Amino acid sequence: MIDSLAYTILGVMHSVDKWLDGKELEQDEVNRAATMREKVLRIIESRPEQIHAHLVINWLGDTHCSNCGEDVNCTEPFCQHCGARLGEPEVKEY
Repeated sequence: MIDSLAYTILGVMHSVDKWLDGKELEQDEVNRAATMREKVLRIIESRPEQIHAHLVINWLGDTHCSNCGEDVNCTEPFCQHCGARLGEPEVKEY
């Protein structure tokens, strides 16, 4: 029986693996995730103009990107949806 953590890792790796190819797919989960993170950072840094945004945090603790409005549930310094570089959070009391 596969436990909850194993299902979570399986789901995350499915999302990561669709962007990898060749020898990259032969790595273990940690190295595949690290490879994908580096690819994403190179893409974001190669943008001609950086998009700067911030996290918007509502009273429930939900976080959203101020640029695209999508939920942001990671600790990376950029939005995983639009690539905006995230600055200091802004708390919305609504």
